[in-house]
Amino acid sequence: DRMNDSINLIDGELPDGFSLEHDTVQPEAWAKIEQWLSSNMLPPVPLPNADSITNNGLNHAPIPWETGSHSQGRKVAQFGNCKYDYVADEAIPCDPSINPIPDYIRHSLLCEASSSSSSNDGEKYTQCIINMYEADNLIPWHLDHMYFGPEVLVYTFGEVRPLLLRKPVSADASSIEGAISNSDQAKTTNGSNQSADYIHSQAFPRHCSKYLLSGPAREVWEHSVPSGEGKRVSITFRSWIGPK
Repeated sequence: DRMNDSINLIDGELPDGFSLEHDTVQPEAWAKIEQWLSSNMLPPVPLPNADSITNNGLNHAPIPWETGSHSQGRKVAQFGNCKYDYVADEAIPCDPSINPIPDYIRHSLLCEASSSSSSNDGEKYTQCIINMYEADNLIPWHLDHMYFGPEVLVYTFGEVRPLLLRKPVSADASSIEGAISNSDQAKTTNGSNQSADYIHSQAFPRHCSKYLLSGPAREVWEHSVPSGEGKRVSITFRSWIGPK
């Protein structure tokens, strides 16, 4: 059983709703994705779509990169029917035809990556965000915006960095949601929760691994990724539910 492997519990509590599975992406699939990402599609490098397995069809998919201080210097690309607006600091719906999730990304990760994946994962997730980390890039403490649905599925590639998780000792889902669910923007450790007492946990997703945040791990536990020494890529899938 590869689930929940390599988890280091600092305070002895594993977040409910957190699972980790290693080696879920085939090396060949990652090699094609890596080529696409490194090319920046200038000139376009064909990324095989789901049908290319049988008919060699190709999908030329330019990457809509964003970067700047609002994303802590990371290169970020978003696809699908919604996105996080880093400037306005909110989650918003958008036209999925403008930047659709590339077929090959959806197929190779959601449909083929693991036998434990739900059969409807390819349809369940309607948004994809790619984060490219250089050595000095990080994501400070945050919760993904609650408009993005009850599950967050993340694939990790490249350098192994710890996924840090924490929750205030006295927190429950409602208090955390009311305090910080209105922002997907990463919070720094100099924020208003600086003096709170936290319960901590951490995991170490390896290259070509995936982890799932659901339930309390999604709604209560903040997460962050520190800077490192090499390059890291995360490909995250979420779904749009909008305001309640």
